[in-house]
Amino acid sequence: MGCWAMKSNKIFSIITDFIKFIYKPNYDKSDDCVGRAISKLLLLFLVVFVLRVLFIFADEFFLLTHLKKSIAQPDLKILILSCSLVPIIEEIAFRLPLIFSPIHLSLSTCILSFYIINNFFSVENQYDIENYFFLRVLIAVIIGFIVWFVSKSYADALKTFYKRNPFLIIYTYSLVFAMMHIGNYIIDSNFLLTYVWVILPVFISALLYSFARLKYGFFYSLSLHVINNLIPTIIHFII
Repeated sequence: MGCWAMKSNKIFSIITDFIKFIYKPNYDKSDDCVGRAISKLLLLFLVVFVLRVLFIFADEFFLLTHLKKSIAQPDLKILILSCSLVPIIEEIAFRLPLIFSPIHLSLSTCILSFYIINNFFSVENQYDIENYFFLRVLIAVIIGFIVWFVSKSYADALKTFYKRNPFLIIYTYSLVFAMMHIGNYIIDSNFLLTYVWVILPVFISALLYSFARLKYGFFYSLSLHVINNLIPTIIHFII
């Protein structure tokens, strides 16, 4: 009980900690116990989720954007994937390599390469298991192995680079993550601000997952991502 119990001001401190992290990212680990970590992160997730909902309403009423039909009205297979396999793959790709190791960088590059390779094939989505699926996977695995070999050879230099450039590392992965989700939308506008507005809530979520990953661990960022994807699934079945 002692681990879970804390004053309200201690709980809300997670919000100021997150704001400081956005301004100046770092690799400092939190010493909170599991109960406090869960309580704080759920509160922070709720705040960010409310912000995302507000952005969505603004999209509907003020911007010429809407979700693709496959996203807005997904079938059962897509729903199950979105709250199981997809968060795992995306967290390995975008949050696991925030802490350097050759295997982290290799796995991330393998997945990101797979995403890029898919653009050269006629695939329905990133997880299409037809259209030369094994060839696409093989190419991505080879690229991942090359990155593992190179990063292992230059591990000391890369560790130093990570240590000196947390802002660059965290913001680059978060921005790529957000931009990747533009494909979920149909945007009937060439106005740059429209694209910025669409990716901003996803970018904030990416920073939230990065915060959870670096402060508490990979399992926490993965759990928040699963919860984030699970909520629309639950709403879909209720409605």
